[in-house]
Amino acid sequence: MQNLYIYEGSTVAKKESLTQYVTTPFPQTLVDYFQADVNKSSIRLKWLTTIEINSEFFTVERSLDSIHYEAIGMVRGSGNSSVELEYAFNDTTPLNGKAYYRLVNTDYHGKETFFTTVVTYVSNMTKNGMHIFPSISGNQGVIEVIMGVDSNEKVSISIVNLKGEAIDKGTVSGYFSTVSLGENALPGIYMVQANVGNIQKTKRLVIR
Repeated sequence: MQNLYIYEGSTVAKKESLTQYVTTPFPQTLVDYFQADVNKSSIRLKWLTTIEINSEFFTVERSLDSIHYEAIGMVRGSGNSSVELEYAFNDTTPLNGKAYYRLVNTDYHGKETFFTTVVTYVSNMTKNGMHIFPSISGNQGVIEVIMGVDSNEKVSISIVNLKGEAIDKGTVSGYFSTVSLGENALPGIYMVQANVGNIQKTKRLVIR
């Protein structure tokens, strides 16, 4: 079990909310978003609350399989609030490969509320490296494409047949994306091409 890090005063920004204060209590703390930004040696988890009711603290949990989670950090809540509040927590020892992060809010009565899970992928691959999984797939399958880029970089991905024809293509932001193989993906050998700026990486894909 890793050490549990408690971050004091981790709210990083405040701004006025369009939500009007009312005297009727809300059922729980409301989280507008929960996201993960992958950097070179850490993962920054960020979330924004629009309402907090008796919010004592948030727990960031991490998992390898999306089933068994462990707490890796805590951030104090703001009690009762009707304005938007932004929070952040840095995982400075991220797991290699795919990992799942979950956000939990605990109120003053010990009640826990679970929010959206986010998925990250960290690899020790070199800058602009590329990996696909699986490299052999059936028709209608899903291909995972992992790139050695920062989370805000644009990546153009194409699946090209041996005639040089693109049967699927698109642009994504960041290191991890999925490509669904459609009806045009007939059995054969293809190349998965990923372009980052003026750099192109290619991997072989076999569709059965």
